Amino acid sequence: MTRLLLIEDHPQNARSFLRMLLKHGYEALDWEQTGISGLEIALRGTYGAILIDLDLPDLDGMHVGLALYGHMLKGRIPRVPLVALTARTDTSTRAEAERLGFSAWIAKPCTETTLIETLRKVMGAH
Repeated sequence: MTRLLLIEDHPQNARSFLRMLLKHGYEALDWEQTGISGLEIALRGTYGAILIDLDLPDLDGMHVGLALYGHMLKGRIPRVPLVALTARTDTSTRAEAERLGFSAWIAKPCTETTLIETLRKVMGAH
């Protein structure tokens, strides 16, 4: 079973994402509320994908993604898709996320279809 990590600081958003994922058979789910704890867990675990809110209170999601991508490039952790979750809609933020190693971008709020199709697409590519 593929394990997923969700790094999202808002419990209501996290519950919504987790509910959608469970409905579609993703049962191995970890949830962290801060960038620092999410980064620490990601470096210790094995995940099929990591979903990261870009607007975290302690260490923003861009920095979490950049750190993880750096570890992947150096072979310290397996390469997995990083999925940006954000309410930001500007193209410059999206371009920056892609440059930093994010495989996909999901605008919040998102539909269940968008979430599941995005995960299937990026996880199928790895």
